[in-house]
Amino acid sequence: MSTDYTEDFSPNIAQTLIEIMLDDPDMRAVFERVLGEAQAFPSPADRPYKSGTCLSRLSTIEEEMARLFRAMLEKDEPNLAEAAGRVASLHADAKVDNAMLLKAGFALEDALKDKVPDIPPKFFKRLRSFMVSVVEFCDQRRVQNEEELAESKERYYRAIFETSRSGMAVFDPEGRVWDANKAITEMFGYTKEEILDPDFSWANIIAPEDLPMTMERLKDLMETGRPQSFQLTFVHKSGKKIPTSTSYDRLIKKPEWATDRMVANILDTTELKAQQQTIKELSTPVIPVWSRVLLSPLLGNFDSQRMHDLSERLLSGVASAKPRQAILDLSGLAHVDSQVISEIVRLINAVKLLGTRTLLSGIGPSVAQSLVRIGANLEGIPTYSSLDQALRSIIGEERHG
Repeated sequence: MSTDYTEDFSPNIAQTLIEIMLDDPDMRAVFERVLGEAQAFPSPADRPYKSGTCLSRLSTIEEEMARLFRAMLEKDEPNLAEAAGRVASLHADAKVDNAMLLKAGFALEDALKDKVPDIPPKFFKRLRSFMVSVVEFCDQRRVQNEEELAESKERYYRAIFETSRSGMAVFDPEGRVWDANKAITEMFGYTKEEILDPDFSWANIIAPEDLPMTMERLKDLMETGRPQSFQLTFVHKSGKKIPTSTSYDRLIKKPEWATDRMVANILDTTELKAQQQTIKELSTPVIPVWSRVLLSPLLGNFDSQRMHDLSERLLSGVASAKPRQAILDLSGLAHVDSQVISEIVRLINAVKLLGTRTLLSGIGPSVAQSLVRIGANLEGIPTYSSLDQALRSIIGEERHG
């Protein structure tokens, strides 16, 4: 986005610039002569500058300076103010620097010498003073603009910091916390005054088992500047552990800071973990059918992670309920391959070691063909075409047994 200073040069400022050149009666006479003899004021528009080069930018600033000088010679304060504002705008956007501004002025000075003979040196001295005034104004406005921009950014980031639903804190490499938002105090149970106390350390609220890894990550952040994001467990003031997704970044050091500082952005994932656990349990259910029978239907696509989850839940259920029999129902499997069957066989053998027999149900034609194709070895494992048949078989055994 470009900067616009055209309104910053008021007619009063333009009048001041004109007075720099015209406060001497002799200079007024010279100006009248220059204005009369240089009606076709020099323009650099026809110079063969390539687009995008420094010379091209110089051509642009020379054109603006030509307009500025023309307005000055004609004592046209409104147009002078607008032209000076455009020069300042180009300067503020870093399209030209001070050297280019002065070079543009000298180029126009040379052009005036060619068009108007015998201009006294005093005129060009005043012209250079005029150029210096424009440059100084450009510098002052650029500094002011940078300060205003910095203040605006500070207000913007402060608003984000204070209103963020994520916990945010600023601390130094020694663990001293310099700032913390409301979400941090609510998340960890400390008051802001307690957190900002010099004796409070950021490391004190990190779970001991995660502290070494965290210190390594923060060291890497300070050495390389690379932001760090990872799962991190914190400790509430009450001692309760809080699972989080935490990111760390390095702040640009301010002159008033004695040391570097980092910012932490922390999202409490307690509810997310609970939701994930619920989804996990629903995707790998273990259902008590009777007091001595467990059922685990396999639904959808199973990869190694889901088989791991199923194994954990089924083995845990068998260990606690001590059933005589467990049923793995395959009728809901979307796909059967050698890896899934191998995992199932390993699970059946593990369940057997706990004293529970496992039955396989849902062995329909498509599943049976897949088992034959991959050469699955189910020797010694009771198989049934449907869950109904498996349950009837168990009922029969219970009656006779």
